Amino acid sequence: MQVHGSRSHSHPGDEEKKLIKTRKQKAEKQQDQHNQQSKKPKPEETINGENAVTEFDRFRMTTSQHLSVQQMREILEANNVDASGPDDATVVARCQDMMFYGGLSECPVCGGALDCIGQYYTCNGSYSEWSTCTFTTRDPPRLDEPIKFPDFVKESIISDLLMKFQDPKGRPKRELKANDKPFSGMLVSLSGRLTHTHQYWKSKIEKHGGKVANHVIGVTCLVVSPSERDRGGSSKVTEALERGIPVVREAWLSDSIEKQEPQPLDAYDVVSDLAVDGKGIPWDMQDPSQEALESLNAEIKMYGKRGVHKDSKLDKEGGVILEKDGILYNCAFSISDRGRKLNEFCVMQLIMVPENRLHLYFKKGKVGADPRAEERVEERENVDDAIKEFAKLFEELTGNEFEPWEREKKIQKKAQKFFPIDMDDGYDVRYGGLALRQLGAAAAHCQLDPMVANFMKVLCGQEIYRYALMELGHDAPDLPVAMLTDMHIKRCEETLLESIEKLMNTKESEQKSDALWSDFSQRWFTLLHSTRPFMFKDYQDLAEHAASALETVRDINVASRIIEDMSGATIDDPLFDRYKKLGCTISPLEKESDDYSMILKYLEKTYEPVKVGEISYGVSVENIFQVEVSAGPSYNEIKKLPNKVLLWCGTRSSNLLRHLHKGFLPAICTLPVSGYMFGRAIVCSDAAAEAARFGYTAVDRSEGFLVLAVASLGDEITEVTSPPEDSKSLEDKKAGVMGLGRKKTDEKEHFVWKDDIKVPCGSLVASEHKDSILEFNEYAVYDPKQVSIRFLVGVKFEEQDVVYEEADSAGADAPVDNFKQQAIEYVKQAVQEDHAGNYAKAFPLYMNALEYFKTHLKYEKDPKILEAITGKFNEYLQRAEEIRIVLDDRVAGPVVTSGLQSAIVGEKPDVKWSDVVGVESAKQALQEAVILPIKFSQFFTGKRQPWRSFLLYGPPGTGKSYLAKAVAAESGSTFFRARESAPSIIFIDEIDSLCGQLNESGASRSIKTEILVQMQGVGANDDKVLVLAATNTPYSLDQAIRKRFDKCIYIPLPDLRARQHIFKVHLGDTPSNLNESDFESLARKTEGFSGSDIAVCVKDALYEPLRKTQDAMFFVKKKDDFFPKEEKNKDLWVPCGPEQPGAVKTTMQELAAKGLAERISIPPVTRTDFDKVLTRQKPTISKSELEVHERFTKEFGEEG
Repeated sequence: MQVHGSRSHSHPGDEEKKLIKTRKQKAEKQQDQHNQQSKKPKPEETINGENAVTEFDRFRMTTSQHLSVQQMREILEANNVDASGPDDATVVARCQDMMFYGGLSECPVCGGALDCIGQYYTCNGSYSEWSTCTFTTRDPPRLDEPIKFPDFVKESIISDLLMKFQDPKGRPKRELKANDKPFSGMLVSLSGRLTHTHQYWKSKIEKHGGKVANHVIGVTCLVVSPSERDRGGSSKVTEALERGIPVVREAWLSDSIEKQEPQPLDAYDVVSDLAVDGKGIPWDMQDPSQEALESLNAEIKMYGKRGVHKDSKLDKEGGVILEKDGILYNCAFSISDRGRKLNEFCVMQLIMVPENRLHLYFKKGKVGADPRAEERVEERENVDDAIKEFAKLFEELTGNEFEPWEREKKIQKKAQKFFPIDMDDGYDVRYGGLALRQLGAAAAHCQLDPMVANFMKVLCGQEIYRYALMELGHDAPDLPVAMLTDMHIKRCEETLLESIEKLMNTKESEQKSDALWSDFSQRWFTLLHSTRPFMFKDYQDLAEHAASALETVRDINVASRIIEDMSGATIDDPLFDRYKKLGCTISPLEKESDDYSMILKYLEKTYEPVKVGEISYGVSVENIFQVEVSAGPSYNEIKKLPNKVLLWCGTRSSNLLRHLHKGFLPAICTLPVSGYMFGRAIVCSDAAAEAARFGYTAVDRSEGFLVLAVASLGDEITEVTSPPEDSKSLEDKKAGVMGLGRKKTDEKEHFVWKDDIKVPCGSLVASEHKDSILEFNEYAVYDPKQVSIRFLVGVKFEEQDVVYEEADSAGADAPVDNFKQQAIEYVKQAVQEDHAGNYAKAFPLYMNALEYFKTHLKYEKDPKILEAITGKFNEYLQRAEEIRIVLDDRVAGPVVTSGLQSAIVGEKPDVKWSDVVGVESAKQALQEAVILPIKFSQFFTGKRQPWRSFLLYGPPGTGKSYLAKAVAAESGSTFFRARESAPSIIFIDEIDSLCGQLNESGASRSIKTEILVQMQGVGANDDKVLVLAATNTPYSLDQAIRKRFDKCIYIPLPDLRARQHIFKVHLGDTPSNLNESDFESLARKTEGFSGSDIAVCVKDALYEPLRKTQDAMFFVKKKDDFFPKEEKNKDLWVPCGPEQPGAVKTTMQELAAKGLAERISIPPVTRTDFDKVLTRQKPTISKSELEVHERFTKEFGEEG
């Protein structure tokens, strides 16, 4: 096995060929008609001096006039030709073709029936139950026998005409010619800066039958550049949208010319994303870059066997998958049928919501085409009836019974039927992994070394797995590709091995061989659903898009089971928990160490730039980790083995978690290409250049990892330059194999590391094996116990010597420097519209600016400019996202408003500024922000502007809400939500409950958006509003929200003086005999207590006199000035001891029975009461909680 998931590279289309690619996609756009060869046009055959095509047109007209459709059906049946069809026109065309040119022979590939469709004759047959025939031709084989006519033909007035072509010798030969006029009858309009000049395209369109207009009235479509689609000021685009005229990408022109027929306009639409639901364009019909963007941003709709599909909306109602008698009623299906042009998935579920309401959910369609999907959610009253209906649907879809499949996994694929995707019970890592907004908090809460924590953060995040599946094309959000059963993955492996055996041993003709490739392709993409299926053509395709893809999917499934569900809180250190599950040790390698220097040298000497398209990528080392994997041999074990070499291994980041957990696995199959030619082996290289090809994942995500492992090659090494004839014998012997490449490392520079471990570190030079199929040396071992992972090298791939090439010498694209200026122009317009509240116009302008910024970033070399533009890019991207959410969520306004009103304090506080002690910095900052601007507005002019938003954070009970109320009271303000009541204060307590990073529902997202709106000013531009918020868990706040606060102020536990004051405040004017010394003593005893803890303590102590009174057995009459004014000059009954003079033996209840309840008085609070309470009360804030807040303060906040 090549220890990697081999990267899939796409072939650029015409529109992209002259532009430098910035994203390499997952699969070739391969042509359906791969068996067609370009031919020189032949002169048309003639009949009696007439053109055959002209004669056939006359023949069709005559037969249509004198023969009915029924008569044509009878003629077809007389010749054993299918007389059915979707419509009468199909039947008529089939019969006329047969009568004029002769009967069609069977398909030379599968023996099925041929039929004329459009510009081709296609087959209606099947290769197997998994696939339909994809044979197409313009020159079909014909039967060399006369046409049989029913008796009624002899009596027809056109019998002579029909008999003329009955004899095979007198028939013309029909060969369909390519349509060199795909734009015939079309009027096309062009707009904006295209990759070629307008004059270039005008000549092309006219050459291929069309015309070009300078307007959009009555045109077939408007062709624009992708960057122009979001321009709000384009009059042509606006007019086209108003008139309902399709606006398409430039690729529509080039693809229509290349494929010699007009392509469907929907597939090239550039404005569907402006509609609420879009037009439902399937991902396999979208531009690759657009499809990739949709994939990376797509919400995972079903995470596993228990996952309620998001589109059902029943997950928000607490719905769960029905489980009965050990069966979960949730099934997913797939079909990939190239002959019928089908690539669909299907999901059906029985979902139980609270109050025992059962629903059937059904969805069938293409990925990305939701508006066009067959979808329904229907309530069912009876569980047993619903289960029967579910089983019936399963049988209709698959042709198999449900229970044998679900209980025993027994199933037989039926022709033209779906096949079930066997989901497992767990969480697809694209759902359960850490989301982008959680990564910082997860690493901050982790007890691991910070570098290791960041490494684990990458491995446990969703991003690397989303990228990997997107690149491979197995990224359907409706199907849990990363949560499949081992049995399903095993089924895929068996299918791959069986097909490889057939393909490698076939001696069939080229056409029959093509049929095997087509059959495997359809079978493969049915088992492993792809958003962009294609036809496998060679072994390299099998290696990259089948073998390596399956290894990656398998490894990602292992990652899903390790990561499980991390969408919850990160405060409990989930990264450390997953680190322990890995069962390995990872530690950063010191940069000053000899090993670090050795690895850097090894990398620099043996690296060559990775070339993707026209761009070369260098590499820089970010960090290096030393690793001890428990699943493989330890260092002490490996060092005892013979012939040890330190070698490079390439791997996708998405596969790394599995390698660390279970060690390296051998390759899944044998193929005559690099990485798989040694059979089921673990393959490494002495060239970092070879490993880097597979460690590289995407330009958009340029970080990766290279693995350094010690491999023991054994006592006997076999050297080869081509695939071994018998790799099985090598597997059995477990001998080491060295594949000699066209390049090698200079042996003069090799050295020994330690424990006799050789390091083949040397400059890459040409070897004597110029005809080898390998570029670099590769080493293969067959026993996982012979390989030990030692180091992980974190690298970053960087573009080298990029020169932007203009697409057209006539001058379509401007130099790179102009991109920044163009972006700035769009930003100016966007900001202007933003400030004016025109968000629908601002959003596309922001997006257009980002497109230009992104292009400029690719080629900017000045680090300072790069840093500045990156900061602006992120700022505008975030702003655009906020506006997009606002536009999406406007319909949820009432829900948002009610949610906010319930969370925001609406009161006139009576807390005094002097009541707040111990947080002087916070008071000063708030005084600057609120008190001074209101009372002395003349101070704040020009650039001196007050702070507008504060986040108060700290442990629970430290007085954050109390402080906020004091601010409002001091400034004479009230807490209001509405800006129209300005000057006002928005105070949101426990903001984390509304704006946290986790478990975000639609409603909470809307509330979060509204808060962002109010803080940013999307709805108004009023600067007389102060936003105050408080939280106990600052790390759980959404990053976008946290960045909106001008200041984050830590409200710590109260100090000694503050605790004294808090005791006094909460005791108030309650009678007590405490003096200053007592308050100081209590403050010292309550170190670590929050203000809330002290409040509870005081409240409890105030009950002690009441408890004494309730339990007292003796009371004494008293008149004392000590008591409150209203109780003076009254005989009051006070509890006392039996020895006290005047003591009367009685109880509180007895006094009350005598009508003296109002005369009973409780004694004052004493120091003893407090001491008693403190013996049973402890502080509620733990040391670990304080450490979290202190860490946050160091990173983001300031002391209050």
